[in-house]
Amino acid sequence: MNKILGIIVLLFSITIHSQNTKHSDEFQNVVGNMKIAGMWIPSYKADQSIEGSVYLFSNWEQLFDIELTNKMNIRLYNLNYNIQQKTLESKISNDSVYQFEINNFDRIKLINNTYKVNNGSLYQEIFAGNKIKCYKGFIISTTPGVFNPLTQTMSSQAKYVRNETYYYMLNEQMVEFKRSKKNLLKIFSDKKEIIESEIKKKKYDFDNDDDLRQLFQFYDSL
Repeated sequence: MNKILGIIVLLFSITIHSQNTKHSDEFQNVVGNMKIAGMWIPSYKADQSIEGSVYLFSNWEQLFDIELTNKMNIRLYNLNYNIQQKTLESKISNDSVYQFEINNFDRIKLINNTYKVNNGSLYQEIFAGNKIKCYKGFIISTTPGVFNPLTQTMSSQAKYVRNETYYYMLNEQMVEFKRSKKNLLKIFSDKKEIIESEIKKKKYDFDNDDDLRQLFQFYDSL
């Protein structure tokens, strides 16, 4: 494992040197017969007038276990997801990042969370069963700041706001849903009475991801 990680670090270093000297705009990270395509892009320059971030993870440098679509498994120590651009990126320097071809990624595991790539976007996997799956998606919007005409200054800054959307996947169809008892009973319509009894018994909080996971898991077991 240490040898493989050493090769990955070495290849990244070689590629960074090549990018700096030849200004190449495309790069492939190769370990054995595994390839991850992508391109070099200028590092995202945050708008200092807007609070917050367009990135999913607060820390770029973490241990990411990745399963590629070709079933190869790798580890990366620097990765983030740009929610606004729907891109997976590694920050190699302050002025340059490597933007991966997101559709080459299948799953990303970070600590206790699993993320799934579907249709060019990254979703958090809430539950993945045999019959049904549940995912959480992410959207970035901007709340404008407030200008004070008396002082001719901004009394509050504009902010990036992260919103979450929920989806279930049944028969390979991904459908957005609102987290309410009414909507969930529609999703589980073939087991409606059993699910309704379970909800009443366990007093599920539909705004809680763990409770939502348990409910989907219960339905999947029926």
